[in-house]
Amino acid sequence: MKSRFIQGLTLVSFLFGFMSVISGCSTVPITGRSQVKLVSSTEMDKMSFAAYEEILLTSNVLTKHEYSDELDRIVYRLSTVANEIIAEQGDLDVSYYKWDYRILKADDYANAVCFPNGKMLVYTGILPIAQNETGLAVIMGHEVSHAIANHGREQVGRQGLTEFFGNVVTGALAETEAERQRMMKTYDALAQVGLLLPYSRVQEYEADRIGLILMARAGYDPREAIPFWERMMYKMGDNPYDFLSTHPASTKRIEQLQQFMPEAMENYNPDRWKK
Repeated sequence: MKSRFIQGLTLVSFLFGFMSVISGCSTVPITGRSQVKLVSSTEMDKMSFAAYEEILLTSNVLTKHEYSDELDRIVYRLSTVANEIIAEQGDLDVSYYKWDYRILKADDYANAVCFPNGKMLVYTGILPIAQNETGLAVIMGHEVSHAIANHGREQVGRQGLTEFFGNVVTGALAETEAERQRMMKTYDALAQVGLLLPYSRVQEYEADRIGLILMARAGYDPREAIPFWERMMYKMGDNPYDFLSTHPASTKRIEQLQQFMPEAMENYNPDRWKK
């Protein structure tokens, strides 16, 4: 039974690969990676708005902050460049993205988020780590990159596909409902470690690469990404067991950023934004 179960999981991996091949007409801007997107942009837009509005209703939204001017400038520049990249390489219409941001008071939460439709949230806990406008451009560029790379649609579809195949495989192999439940728990664990978590790390590295180019074209020095992520590592700690995480270990992330840097520097254009 165990060998048949492992064969079933292997089949799932093969089907994911097959889906990637047949969906090769959809690619990520800048990197050119083929994508599987099983969720429509309309569905993703509805989910994004619902999640965004729910967070705003349950959070302390600041109408003005000492970093408001810097964030206005960052979002304007990044969204301008993002729209240019979408027009050049993306498979979505520029009008799909509703670029906007809100600052949320949460000093103990070091994060920023860009929803698939371009709505952004900046938590005050990230500001001491950012330290300045360029540091903020690092994290905002990374988050905007997730949006223009369609990572949200990709991940939601992949999660749904994993659950579907899990039900098919365990339903075919289990002889009782209790056995199916036990197998499903094992399947979920194996799928997380073997399929979903590595895929999330691929997206993180991809957002790092695109984010460097975004911030560089927006007039921010991409070399500042290295000290930013070093500060983040100092704040959050470094998990060496990145195979159990959706994000890469910080040391590996910094190594990758250093490899991406020559490409980013070729796109660095501070003169464009000088008045």
